[in-house]
Amino acid sequence: QCKVSPHLFVGRHCTIETPAGQVIPFDLWQLQLDTLTELQQVKKLIVLKARRLGLSWVALSYALWLAIYKQGIRILILCKKEADAAELLDRIRRMLERIRNNPLSAHILDGIEEQSKSRDKVTTLDIGASTIKALVGTPAAARSETSGLVICDEFAFQRKASGIWRGLLPTIEGGGQILVISTGDGVRGDAKEF
Repeated sequence: QCKVSPHLFVGRHCTIETPAGQVIPFDLWQLQLDTLTELQQVKKLIVLKARRLGLSWVALSYALWLAIYKQGIRILILCKKEADAAELLDRIRRMLERIRNNPLSAHILDGIEEQSKSRDKVTTLDIGASTIKALVGTPAAARSETSGLVICDEFAFQRKASGIWRGLLPTIEGGGQILVISTGDGVRGDAKEF
């Protein structure tokens, strides 16, 4: 059932971390459920949000669901800073590790072999044949990429956002999705149109 429903996958197998670092089950709020539903139905989703709504966790758990159940998918996460990109990828790593170490969840990884590719482990996570890459958002970051999902985190704060947007559109031409999540940056900045 989790294979066809990210809602079930997140509710049964994903955990998140509080700002204090406590690991808790990911009990989805209605806004988060609605966002997951919308993600399954649209190609481009732009969410202007307030802080602390857990939408970055929703995006990351959706990316993990895709990576596990849609083997061979390439997922790209673009952030405003390198440290942010590394942290978001580490959140996925920690969620995956907790699934792997939980006797009630580990079975969902059956048949997905660990990949020992020689890659930059700070920016890339391989889950079987799937790849998740987290980078600083630049207009060139997505060039030459084909992605099943692109997540732009805090997009209003990424420099040259309109150039990044134009660079991203060709990466999803094969049927991929773009999810833009950001708090607002007032009426200034290159991403104000979003």
